[in-house]
Amino acid sequence: MSPSDALRLKLANGDYVKVYIDLGSVVMIIRISGDIALGTLWVPRQARTVDGKRINALLTDSTEELGGGSVINSTRVKIYKIEYRRLKFFI
Repeated sequence: MSPSDALRLKLANGDYVKVYIDLGSVVMIIRISGDIALGTLWVPRQARTVDGKRINALLTDSTEELGGGSVINSTRVKIYKIEYRRLKFFI
């Protein structure tokens, strides 16, 4: 996430956030970088989220109007800070 977006949303590096669309949500840890464009949230395609989901949980099966490809690079999401505790299991 860009520093300007993080400031606007009152987020800091390491904050837990919920990223969501109408169809689903994931929990992630925010990283702020000047290399990310304003209004952009970048996530590696192979990412597994804090709550164990794949980033595909935020994708629809619709296609881009231009070219008919996947919407993986243009999905609009909402994001907000959350309190989150990882559960630790001991065996």
